[in-house]
Amino acid sequence: MLWTIVSIFHQYFIYWKRVKRQIQMNSLEKKAYQRIQEVKDKNLNELDLGGLALNAIPAQVFELPQLEILRLHFNRISVIPAHIARLSNLRELNLVVNQLKDLPKELAQLQNLERLNLTSNQLQKFPEVITCLCALKSLSIEHNQLLGIPAAIGQLTQLELLNITANQITDLPFTLLQLQHLEHIFADENHLNDQSQKLIDCRLRISEARETHELDLSGMGLDKVPVEIYTLYNLKALCLNHNNISQLGENVGKLTQLRKLSLKSLPVSLLPKALFELSCLEDLDISQTNITTLLPEISRLKSLKKLNLENTKITHLPHSITHLPHLEKLNVKGLLLQMPPLQVALNGIKAIKDWFDNDQNTMLNG
Repeated sequence: MLWTIVSIFHQYFIYWKRVKRQIQMNSLEKKAYQRIQEVKDKNLNELDLGGLALNAIPAQVFELPQLEILRLHFNRISVIPAHIARLSNLRELNLVVNQLKDLPKELAQLQNLERLNLTSNQLQKFPEVITCLCALKSLSIEHNQLLGIPAAIGQLTQLELLNITANQITDLPFTLLQLQHLEHIFADENHLNDQSQKLIDCRLRISEARETHELDLSGMGLDKVPVEIYTLYNLKALCLNHNNISQLGENVGKLTQLRKLSLKSLPVSLLPKALFELSCLEDLDISQTNITTLLPEISRLKSLKKLNLENTKITHLPHSITHLPHLEKLNVKGLLLQMPPLQVALNGIKAIKDWFDNDQNTMLNG
């Protein structure tokens, strides 16, 4: 008898919990529809359906084409319908803490979308459709299960913030350097390799250089000069030491305000002629490079004060080097100089000038 009473009470308790939950769900759903109706009646451009335990986005949402901000955070949404394309005016879409495993291709039609937050979903693969959102400025996709980022992320040219914290990413694409507006990258709690860490550092340093006008990318493992550097027209100091860059393009001539350029230990064998048009350049370091010839055009660098040629393969200094009116320090250590002799060059620019001014030596040089 007692067991029967207990059993009946237990069943009643379970039934009551279900009823209570249904009442709560009905209350939340009612709240959602009330908010949707309010936005519709008042023609508002912002809708907040966060924290309503929704399993799906109500169909009525897609009948609000005026929406610019849609917040769906803290729900149980697992699918974004293709109808999302109807909300072409969206600028912000918040999907924090849902159950999304993918995004529909129709999302690409949201060409006004600037902020997308996918934090704490169930994404295992970076949705490629995101790379089609050309107006995107902020992308948060932290606390998912991503294994990588596609190279196509380089298409998000307006991106200013990227948050990929707490995923399973090991490698980042070099195209990250193409994102000229990217100033904030959050990537903790991943498994990033050393080169990817350097890539992030490199990206942030380039962005900072727009304000500081100084850029040091030493030891970043770069194979080429990031194109964006040539758009830093107010850059005053550039250091590319200890990278794998084998060629410095003619675009370096665009850095007309450059005062210091350091190319130490780069595998370059020739300096571009455009470099010699940098009239503000005061300090040039090409030590430990593969350069064999110092071109006579060096004389165009009228502001040059320091020139480091240490351990290059240069065997002859051009007579024009004596035409640099402000050259104070010339480092020729480790050179197998033939003209002028090393013992002369080690005594400084005045000794070199005297040597060249000697009639006999000048004639030999000629």
